[in-house]
Amino acid sequence: MITLEDVIAGFTYAGAAFPNYQVTREQVQVYYDCLSDLPIGREELLNAFREAIKESEFFPTVAAIRGQFKATPTPPAYQALEMPKSEKTNDWAQIVRIRLAEARLRGLADDLSDFGVEDNKS
Repeated sequence: MITLEDVIAGFTYAGAAFPNYQVTREQVQVYYDCLSDLPIGREELLNAFREAIKESEFFPTVAAIRGQFKATPTPPAYQALEMPKSEKTNDWAQIVRIRLAEARLRGLADDLSDFGVEDNKS
């Protein structure tokens, strides 16, 4: 979990990118209040500030920082790999499934012999 000091570190970092932005104690407190529920540490917060700065001409908003932690959608090729938690598989089988999906994504579906499995693509 982040601390108020972590948020201050983020403001310090962003302040270097936006030297004309005037920071108040109230702003730091609001950012802390709005970001402290994220299950992240200082490094993740600083990375979020960094990425938000790259994407904007203005000082990062709370929404821009929180937006750095939104889940990315699972690509369709990997959705097929998701299994029910009750189904037990060994690690190797899961690795093979992932490699098969990656090979298909890259257009290498004809050359899967390196994986020691047959391609049963439907």
